Amino acid sequence: LDCGFKIFDLLDCAHELGNAGSLLAFKLERKGVPMALLKYTEQAVQTFIRQTPPTRWAEVFRGLDTIIFALEYMGREDLQMAFEQFAAECRSTQNEALMELINCVRSIYRVPLAGDHPEALSASTDIAHAILQSSPQLPRRVVWRGVSFEPSDWRRILEISAAAAQSLRQRYNVPMLPHHTQMITLLMFAVRACGARLGGTGPKRLPKTMLARVGTGEGKSLIIAMIAAFCAKRGLRAHVVNDNRVLAARDFEGNRGIFDALGLRSSCERSGLTDKACHIVYCTGHDIEQVCLESLTNGRVEEYEEGLKEAILIVDEVDGLIFDKGVVTPKTFEDREFSEWVTTWFAQLDFQGEVERDWEDFRGQGECSIRIQKEVEQAWQDFPTKQEGVDYVIRGGVPYLLDPKTNLIQETGWCLWLEALKRHRLEGSYAAKYKYIKAILCRLQCFMSYACIFGLTGSLGRASEKEYLREHYEAASFNVPFFLDTCRAAPPRQPRSVSKNSNESPRTATKESQPQAEPFEVGDRVVINIENENGVVELDRVGTRGLVGSIIDLRADTEDAVIELSDGRLLTYKQSWLAHGRFQGKKPPRMLGGMDGGFLLPSRDAQENAVVEMAVKKRKEVPVLVVVKDPETVHRVATALRQRLGLAGDEVLELVHNPSNPEEFVELVRLATEPIAAPGQDETAGGAVSSTASPYPNRSREASHEKPPLANSDVWLAVEDENVQLPDATQQQTWRVTITTAEGGRGHDYRVVDPGVDERGGLLLILTWIPWSEREWVQFLGRTGRQDHAGQFAVFLNSEDELVSKSVAARCPGESLARAILRQGEAEAGDILKGKAAEIAKGRLMHRLTSRFWALHKIDKTSKRQDWEWKRLCENYVEFTSDAIQQVFCNSVIPPRELILGFCKTNRDAPTRPGLAELLCRNCNTINLFPKPSAGGEQPTVRCGNCGEAT
Repeated sequence: LDCGFKIFDLLDCAHELGNAGSLLAFKLERKGVPMALLKYTEQAVQTFIRQTPPTRWAEVFRGLDTIIFALEYMGREDLQMAFEQFAAECRSTQNEALMELINCVRSIYRVPLAGDHPEALSASTDIAHAILQSSPQLPRRVVWRGVSFEPSDWRRILEISAAAAQSLRQRYNVPMLPHHTQMITLLMFAVRACGARLGGTGPKRLPKTMLARVGTGEGKSLIIAMIAAFCAKRGLRAHVVNDNRVLAARDFEGNRGIFDALGLRSSCERSGLTDKACHIVYCTGHDIEQVCLESLTNGRVEEYEEGLKEAILIVDEVDGLIFDKGVVTPKTFEDREFSEWVTTWFAQLDFQGEVERDWEDFRGQGECSIRIQKEVEQAWQDFPTKQEGVDYVIRGGVPYLLDPKTNLIQETGWCLWLEALKRHRLEGSYAAKYKYIKAILCRLQCFMSYACIFGLTGSLGRASEKEYLREHYEAASFNVPFFLDTCRAAPPRQPRSVSKNSNESPRTATKESQPQAEPFEVGDRVVINIENENGVVELDRVGTRGLVGSIIDLRADTEDAVIELSDGRLLTYKQSWLAHGRFQGKKPPRMLGGMDGGFLLPSRDAQENAVVEMAVKKRKEVPVLVVVKDPETVHRVATALRQRLGLAGDEVLELVHNPSNPEEFVELVRLATEPIAAPGQDETAGGAVSSTASPYPNRSREASHEKPPLANSDVWLAVEDENVQLPDATQQQTWRVTITTAEGGRGHDYRVVDPGVDERGGLLLILTWIPWSEREWVQFLGRTGRQDHAGQFAVFLNSEDELVSKSVAARCPGESLARAILRQGEAEAGDILKGKAAEIAKGRLMHRLTSRFWALHKIDKTSKRQDWEWKRLCENYVEFTSDAIQQVFCNSVIPPRELILGFCKTNRDAPTRPGLAELLCRNCNTINLFPKPSAGGEQPTVRCGNCGEAT
């Protein structure tokens, strides 16, 4: 086909289908999932092929593991248990408003979407119709703290859920519904959105901000999209913020079909933020700041903030936006005249080693010229001392600043030594820019201008951070239970395979050959396998198969057991109908290295050598992800690994952000968990193994006479042959080692589909440092053990590190080193956050003064002296009190003018008398007459003769 589809794309498709086939075979053989899973996956593949251009086949085939996961647990969710988990989480917050809210949601969401048996949905079912018709209507409004959730709002929720399900159906051609945890979270935020224009008073005050911790891999982007859609259907605008532009665009494209189906106008452009006709906008925090800054500098701040009273801010990963970037953001602007000076002085330093001090040229500028000259000389001395990978990085031939706190690239960051470095790299051909702070943007003021703030994040932090959010953002926080913690465990089944030394099949094995069931005891958690039998029928037990309950009584004479279900019902079952069971549960990642919380090494070299040795060993079993502090360490560890392995290809990946090519980062994340072909096998398209190599060597393709359901026929053969054993992948392939910084350690999905990786512990995460913030720690651990996969991690610490040595000295008896470091970080964070109140007050004051300065700057054109005084105030305001800030602003930046009283001009068309001047009052549009100032004299401040406002 003439569509750009190449042979390597076809091999990529075969590789992805092979991954899905191996995963299916594992679940069917080892986990005993229903065969319907195979049928639905086949339907998804056929849909992809029919509806997707060939050039995107490999991309969409990569989503098969998500489909398999969703279908495996469809029908095993327990709504009652989901509400119990939510209620427990809300009780733990001791927040009365949240406890009341979850009770309101329980009265709204009474029956699962599409009925009690969603697993009965077929490929031909009109899933949107099923949701809208089978879900009971809300008979009356539900009220929470004065907020009314109307029956029409419930109808909106159903329409949004149907659109989400239909979007998934169109994409995958399999029936998939939002989870109970997603629906309950959606409803909690939806109820609050109904009161977006209400604040409440006294004990019934509504939280301005609601924050939810949603675990990694729990469908956060879908929840956000449904919340945004509800706000839009309610007449509010929704601004969805992700601090990573690539991820924001990805989430927008993934959920755009939902918005289109609901008739909502959506955008991923910054211009949508000021377009009141645009219902939903996906953007970055920088976009929000820029729009706010434009309102400040254009004198429209009141209009801007008034418009946000009809908008909701939905923040993805609130920690990065609210904590890591500080309370205020100084905004720099270039001064072209100063830039010309700086370029000239840099040239003089390059050629002569000193600045020619020609005071005749610059004496009119006074202090500012002397100050800038000193800054240029200092920058010229400093830039050779800056270290690449520590102070700056080179991407696409361009130097970028590194944030000293997070080690992330500051794409818009500026400093004078960086300008000197750019000139040096370009051998003097670069025209340096001189920028200085000309605006102070208070992020808190910017965010709190919205009607509400909704945040969903992988971690909410510890007590001091939650208290900071409660005090300054009026926030209520809660945890969303893990999806698997609300799923019933699969009923036990006999394995499909038997010992190779036995001639018995599972169908003919005798009762004596089966393992004996463990006896029951009062208090055991059990799964109900059989609810009724012929002749022993009780209507109350109908629909209880697969539920989990607790034994409260055992009757030896009748071999009955009395079970208490999660909804409080007491029902009697035959003991033979029961099996030991539990809820599926989320698997936490396993720590390597014992309970001490990490390996403590004597030096940096010893630490990095240990990391290299473990990575070399474990890459034979599983993918390895190493998180280090800075880009310099990324390169150093990657180089050591390549030397140790004797490799020079992409077996070792350096995962660092490149602002000039952001898509490169996403592609490297995908490649990070791809296997590398063993010697003798073909390696294609990211390490794909040749499709001629079967993962099941005991069977040939010709052994099956039936048409295989997937492209990789070995999957079907593995399902049919009960004696097939999964191969030892360590004999066939190795895995890549990826080295990254905190940027790659959070927010990205390192996709693992090989079931052999799970059997060997899951993706290995190696950490070379423990962050001061538990939010960051939780994010790091979230890179492994996603969904129902296994996960493992190891920590290698350098005892010479200041934070490590301090934590070792302060370690409590029995406390792990990791916990000691996190506790130290919590204490330091608490001290920092306690002092934020004064900084916030000053930030808000400077935010308002920025608006006043720019109003004058745009209208009356401030002088260079005034600009310089404003620069000094922006640089040093933190050292002043609030009163001192206002005094400096009024006396130095905008000195008071002569105040005179104007008198109203009664006839607007009459000519102005000689000696008088006119001024229009901005408040009442009255023309005021006043004595005309002398030539070159300063314009006085005129008080309007009509309304009294100073103009």
